[in-house]
Amino acid sequence: MLNEALLVVLLAVLAVSFIYFIWKRINPPASLETQKRAEVEPPIHTRPIAGSPKVVIAYDIDLREEAAWAREKTMTLRNSGGPAFKVQIQTIQYKNFAARFPVMSELNKGENKSAQAEVYQDGKIAGLLRHDFVRILEAIVQDSERKEHISLEARVLYEDGEGTSFCSLHDIEYGPGAKKVTTVLKWNGREEDLK
Repeated sequence: MLNEALLVVLLAVLAVSFIYFIWKRINPPASLETQKRAEVEPPIHTRPIAGSPKVVIAYDIDLREEAAWAREKTMTLRNSGGPAFKVQIQTIQYKNFAARFPVMSELNKGENKSAQAEVYQDGKIAGLLRHDFVRILEAIVQDSERKEHISLEARVLYEDGEGTSFCSLHDIEYGPGAKKVTTVLKWNGREEDLK
């Protein structure tokens, strides 16, 4: 009985040794040159790189039959290019009003995401109407003596997978007679080309 147990242990040791030997032949250790090259080569960037992103604002609303509390409160950001990162509509200001927007960590090709403004008046969030961007446009109209179409510039900043900064410029136009808000793209490209 003792001999059989010893024989089983010996066969198990031989089997493990044989398997280890075969594994070492199939997976040889990396050469010193390969190890050095791995230490010198920079790591592969973790973000996908697939062309330049093209992020634009889509914010077109009809205000003729909507009460202030019921009208659309979000702007939509659309990407028709490669992946975009750190996407943000920059703060839009007019006199004592400021609209601030959140940063979106990522916006992929073909994706649409909503961006809702926090509207401040005199440095304070504007209560129940704190997301109503149209209030800023209406303030501009009230200050205008001619009551004609007005526009306010909106700028979206974002990056591609390599960290290159991009920008899109828009005019948000408001016609008080027609009661419509439309957004027109003026420019889109690398931020350094804008200067």
